[in-house]
Amino acid sequence: MDSDSESEVRTCHLPSCRKPGSKRRCSGCHEAFYCDAQCQKADWPAHKVNDCLATTAHRLARAVYKDLLPLDQPTLNDYGFTKALTTDDKQKLFGLYVGLIMYNRVKPQTLHEWRLNGTLVRNIKDVYEAIPEQHRGGYYPWFLQNQYVLDSSLKPPSAEDYVNSMILRAWKFIGGSETDTVDQITTKLKTWPRNRARCHWLYATLLSQAHPAPEEDVWIPFGFCVCDEFSEMALGVLYEELIRRCTFEEFYTAFENSKLADLMDANGFKRRRLSFPDLESVLSTSPHMNLSVWDLKQLVYSEERGPGRVPSVFVDYGFGNCKDEGERGDLKRVYKEYFEAGRARAEPLKLHEACIAGKLFEHVSGVVRLKKDVKKYTRLMKNVYPLPDI
Repeated sequence: MDSDSESEVRTCHLPSCRKPGSKRRCSGCHEAFYCDAQCQKADWPAHKVNDCLATTAHRLARAVYKDLLPLDQPTLNDYGFTKALTTDDKQKLFGLYVGLIMYNRVKPQTLHEWRLNGTLVRNIKDVYEAIPEQHRGGYYPWFLQNQYVLDSSLKPPSAEDYVNSMILRAWKFIGGSETDTVDQITTKLKTWPRNRARCHWLYATLLSQAHPAPEEDVWIPFGFCVCDEFSEMALGVLYEELIRRCTFEEFYTAFENSKLADLMDANGFKRRRLSFPDLESVLSTSPHMNLSVWDLKQLVYSEERGPGRVPSVFVDYGFGNCKDEGERGDLKRVYKEYFEAGRARAEPLKLHEACIAGKLFEHVSGVVRLKKDVKKYTRLMKNVYPLPDI
């Protein structure tokens, strides 16, 4: 690993550091910068596996053998996942790669070369066409109908058409008129109470084989905030099965009265519901109240929301102490690293307890490495708690 002699200034690649002015460049990938050898050494085990010594094809293959969808953005971009419109489409595309890599033994380097040569689509077809039709499975026929995910010359469905189809599908599912147009439905939805309209949008999302994203208004109220990227899909499946067992009015009434957990239990889903830590805690007060820790999580997982959007996050979690956008970005990254540490080390409700006890830094620093910036994050994580007894 060599020190960089160029004058450009970058942010330290170590997630728990992120100091600006980092000039030490990784000699392997030439893209990651560090402020010193200590940070580079600390980041190396993860960096060499996830970034430095692997092409996106290798990362895709690693995801296939773990049976987990890839998460890093370059891999998602290179292999079509960002163009897949729904969770179901992403799963089918992933299944296509499982067939290529696990069962047809296509090597990551070969996939990488196909992509660079612009022959990925053609070679995928060649591999699957060589298999007897009855043994190709269901993912290849899906791919033939959705080649736009990998072929940039093909026009994907427009976002407007896709959303309109979601609205129509949900409207008909809940018993709306078969002859209503999207404009008519939208006009009617605008007259509905907010929480009733939220239920309709959740139905529209679920019936499209998707689940709410962090940017969406329904992400917290229906409890998707308690999930990681993988359990979100499982919760979406639970909800989809639930809405097929109850009426829309039953679902809306339960939601409005903070009784969705009871509705799940009454329809035989208690055991599955209990597999989602903190779900009952969220649903017991939703949609009328939620802990600010869930607003914090929504903030750090959504690029479109700033801390000022939710005053409780601004006050409770230290964003009001930040001097500039750089510090706000640093604080967001630390909290995101906390949430991604996993249940064995980090629990959102414990973070909430630390917040109202005025011990944010003590709790977060026990999960996230902050040794190089103790003074900075001690200052940033100060809040008004604990409140004095009245």
